[in-house]
Formats: sequence, structure tokens, C-alpha cells
Amino acid sequence: TESAVVLVSYSGTESTWYRTYSTEFDNTMLYDAALLGNNTWVVVGGQEENQPLMLWSQDQGLNWTRILLPSYLNSAITSVQYDLASNTIWVGGRGWIATGIWQAASTQWSVNDAILDEGVARPVTRIFYAAQMSQPLVLAISGSSQFASVNGVDWTSTSWPGYRLGDVTCYYNSVLGQNVIYTSTWGMLNQYTAFVGVQAADGSLTHMGRNWGISAQRWFVV
Repeated sequence: TESAVVLVSYSGTESTWYRTYSTEFDNTMLYDAALLGNNTWVVVGGQEENQPLMLWSQDQGLNWTRILLPSYLNSAITSVQYDLASNTIWVGGRGWIATGIWQAASTQWSVNDAILDEGVARPVTRIFYAAQMSQPLVLAISGSSQFASVNGVDWTSTSWPGYRLGDVTCYYNSVLGQNVIYTSTWGMLNQYTAFVGVQAADGSLTHMGRNWGISAQRWFVV
């Protein structure tokens, strides 16, 4: 029943976190954040699960402005990703992904509302832009399904029933000699697994199999 807050730290230590924003509405959640460059951030979430919320800061998170969003973004925003080179932003909600060229308050969104996990609209919990692939891929996960697109419009999906997907990332595998997609699962019947994929010649994602014993809600590749 409490309002959501934004906490900012410039050192990452326990004692130096500052509350820089509190939403004025109860029953509000904030789910994800993305750096837009030049100390500019967006934070996304929702009110009552049905009203999307996006906050924008141009001063390293000290002050926040709420961005007006169109009515067709009809659920909380549960994930966000941004690519500085193309100035493209992706946001995900319950059963949809919206793509836009970032223009702050005037961003125009192109929405794909067929992002369904085995036919059911669930929150898109992670969007990842794999820019290092031979053909850059936008990847998203929702429930037990992973979605991939080379153009942000046409999406293919792969589902692993019985698993809950945690995160997706990409890194260079020196053994295989190519960039590899890793999709993790977590918290489902102790089935700790990472699904492995590579890119086919047409840019689509081909799944190679799985690695046992790996579980992560979020990856961080260094």
C-alpha cells in the first residue's frame, strides 16, 4: 500500500544511498531502470498493475519527471532497455513490447501486443539488446518463453514449459569462437539450468541445448 521510491548512490556503499523520488500514489511499483547516457536515466513501473509509469532524470537521478504515456500502453511497464548508438528504447509490459526512438516526453511507440507465453499474456520481465551479434538481436523473456527479433517488429519465440526464465545475456565464447546467448532459469523445482543459443545465418536464434547447475535472476557479464 506504500508508494514506490527511487534510491540513488554515487559510491554503491551501504551508507550513501539517497531517496530522490517518492511516487505520489499508493500501490505503485518500480521494476527496472536504464541509463540513457550523459547522466540521464529512466525508471519504469506501474500503478495497480494497469497504468504504466515512466520517470525521467537528466541530473544523475537527483530530480525526476513523470513522462506522459499513451493509453495503448495498457499495463505496468516491467522492463526497459536502451541502445545509445541507435537512440532506441524498448519497454515491456503484460503481453507486449513497445519500441521507440527516444525523444523524452514526445516518444512515439510501435507496439507488438502478441508477446505471449504459451498463449498467455504475462509481464515481460527482461529485455536485452545483443548488439555484438553478427546481426544485432533484441531478446525478451516472459514466463517460460524467450522472444527474439532482428528488426523489433517480427518476433520468434521458444518456450520451456515448467521453467521460469530469469535473465538473458550475450558474451563471446572462446571455445565456440562466437557470441553465445545464455538464458537462465531460477527457482522452479530446483531445476537450475541455462539454455544456450547461437545465431543462425538468417539472424534468428538457434538453441543448442542446456547447461545444468546454473541459476540466476540477473546476469552481469564483465
